[in-house]
Amino acid sequence: MSEKLSKQQELDTKLYSLIEIEKRRYKQKGLHLITAFFLWACFFIGFPIYGKVLWSYVHEFVGQNLKVLYPTGMSFLHTAFMLTWYGLFSILYCQNNTLFEKWRVNKNGKWPWQKDKKEWEELKQKTYKCLALHHLVVFPIILLFDSFVTGLKYKTSLEQFPTIGEFFFQILFCMICEDFGFFWSHYTLHHPKLYNSYHKKHHEYEQPYSITAEYSSLPEYILGNLIPSSLGIKLMGSRVHIFTAIAWMMWRTYTTAEVHSGYEIPFSPVRVFPLSGSSYFHNFHHSHNVGAYGSYFLFWDHFMKVDRDFQKYRYTENMKEIEKQTTGDQQTGYQDSTSNKKDE
Repeated sequence: MSEKLSKQQELDTKLYSLIEIEKRRYKQKGLHLITAFFLWACFFIGFPIYGKVLWSYVHEFVGQNLKVLYPTGMSFLHTAFMLTWYGLFSILYCQNNTLFEKWRVNKNGKWPWQKDKKEWEELKQKTYKCLALHHLVVFPIILLFDSFVTGLKYKTSLEQFPTIGEFFFQILFCMICEDFGFFWSHYTLHHPKLYNSYHKKHHEYEQPYSITAEYSSLPEYILGNLIPSSLGIKLMGSRVHIFTAIAWMMWRTYTTAEVHSGYEIPFSPVRVFPLSGSSYFHNFHHSHNVGAYGSYFLFWDHFMKVDRDFQKYRYTENMKEIEKQTTGDQQTGYQDSTSNKKDE
């Protein structure tokens, strides 16, 4: 009995210990971590350095016209960023490249367009209309309200441009705030009394792809996406430079496009941070509709113990992959030894 109990405790440690989870996650990335850290440094170090050079040409114009530029410029950039990320992932979907297909989360599953064609056309049109409403109507209205009613407190001058340290910690703070807001809004929306009315729409895609990131009901888009995303910026108030707000929007839009892409990209710079989630994490949420509610990080799911099903599932999948690889290596070794004997 005690032996069984100790084995169960050992298994639970492997499954649910954050340290063990992180070990497995970083080990799976392997040498791709070098590329991931390089891209991470390009954003957190290179972007503010070269951004300051570019800002020297536009800071006066931006500062003088911020009230008008903020709603129009941020709305334009939000759409431009999302279209850029959608376009990049669309290339992967169209090419079916073997290099990237090995990083696909659901290798045996089908993309939405590979299933029922009629159903796909209907869902695609619904998705495009939904995104057009969010990007061209809802988001601009909120930005106009922010600009002319609540007021803007951003820094705009070149002298106030963020240092590398300020830039890093402010983006990190935005990530933590967004993850907090997203987890609790997402967790709440899965309550039986709210799910069908407000969140079920997003789960029409059991197998998500990048464009489905912002496909949601209007209440969810505002309460579950826009408010959590802007939480960190609003809390920091006048301490934030408008350049940092733009960079945060670029980082955030890429992250949500990637996590819905259906690919677990091992060199992704957005998953370098400790306790980060993954495309596996969010894909499991869409396919199983349980747990894995967080956006960036694992700790709220872990704290609320709603990551258990995912960790158990992921651990089992890892063991299958290791077993498959070991079997393949053994078969290769056997074939080589047989071939050598024939040659003799």
